[in-house]
Amino acid sequence: MEIQSNFNASGLTGRIASRQAAPAAAETAWLSFQESQALERSLETAPETRAEEVARARQLIAHADYPPQVMIEKISLLLAVQMDSGEE
Repeated sequence: MEIQSNFNASGLTGRIASRQAAPAAAETAWLSFQESQALERSLETAPETRAEEVARARQLIAHADYPPQVMIEKISLLLAVQMDSGEE
């Protein structure tokens, strides 16, 4: 007895895309471990503060009109809305 399969029974033609196998759990864990080590090394070599940002902040706070009044009003409105809704 010979059985012939009929793969086009649903009317679909063409190639069926093959799925790539998911990486093994151990491989994924190893990659995650390597990424976390790279992040830790990057954080260790990063300076505690960025001198250019500290200088910029000092320039901004030296001006009496910083932050602008509009910004203070918007922030106060957001805080008031948050307090009214009971959020923290």
